Amino acid sequence: MLEAGFYALFIVITAALGIAFRKAALCAGSGERGAAAVQLRYGGFIILWVIYLSIMVSAGAFKELKSPPSILLFIILPAFTIITIFHLVRRTLPLIDGFSLSAVIGMQSFRIFVELLIWGVYTKGLVPEEVTFEGWNFDILAGLSAPLIAWLWHKKRIARGLVLAWNVVCLLLLANVVVIFNTLVMKPQLWGYDSPPIQPGFTTVPYLYIAAVFMPLAMFLHILAIRKCLRRR
Repeated sequence: MLEAGFYALFIVITAALGIAFRKAALCAGSGERGAAAVQLRYGGFIILWVIYLSIMVSAGAFKELKSPPSILLFIILPAFTIITIFHLVRRTLPLIDGFSLSAVIGMQSFRIFVELLIWGVYTKGLVPEEVTFEGWNFDILAGLSAPLIAWLWHKKRIARGLVLAWNVVCLLLLANVVVIFNTLVMKPQLWGYDSPPIQPGFTTVPYLYIAAVFMPLAMFLHILAIRKCLRRR
C-alpha cells in the first residue's frame, strides 16, 4: 500500500504539471501545436529521468550510504542543474509568464502527501523519526499553507511581497529537509547515531522518488513562483 501511494502521487503530480505546462504554453501564445510540443518535451524529459533513475538503481549506485551521499551527487545536483538551466534560458521566459501563479502555489499542496509517505517509510523502519513531521521536518507546513496562499492571491487579497516571502520561507523548509537527510548520512553523530540510521532499502524505487522527483518538483515550483513575483508583465 505504501509503495502504491508513491506511484500514485508520482502519476498525479507529474500529470498535473504537464497540464500546467500546456496551459502556460497556450497563454504564452504558442497555439495548440506549440502547446502540444511543450507537453511532448515535458513528457519526454520525465520518461528519460525515470529511465536514468532505474539504470542508476540497477547499477547499485545508491546501495552504500557513504559520504558524500551518492543521492546528492547523482540525483539532487543534476536535478538542480536542470532546473537552473530551465530558468536561465531566455526562450523559456514566455512560458514562465504563461503559468498561473495561483496554480503554481496551489500545486505545492502535494507536499502534504509527501510528508505522509515519509511518515509511512518511518513506520516501516527505513528512516529515523528526525526526518518526519514528528521530528525536525517542518515541510508539511508548506503543503498545508499552499491552498490558502493560492486562494488569497487568486482573490487579490494578499500582496505580491507576501507571496514572495512565503515562497522563500518554504524554500528554506525544503532546504532543511535536504540538510537533515544528508547530515544523517555524512554526520550521524550530530543526531546521536554511531552510523547512518537510514536503511539501504530507502534508496530504492519508489522511495527514491522523494529525493529524485518530489523534492526537485517543489523547488522548481518555488523558483517559478519567485520569478513570477519578481517579473512583472
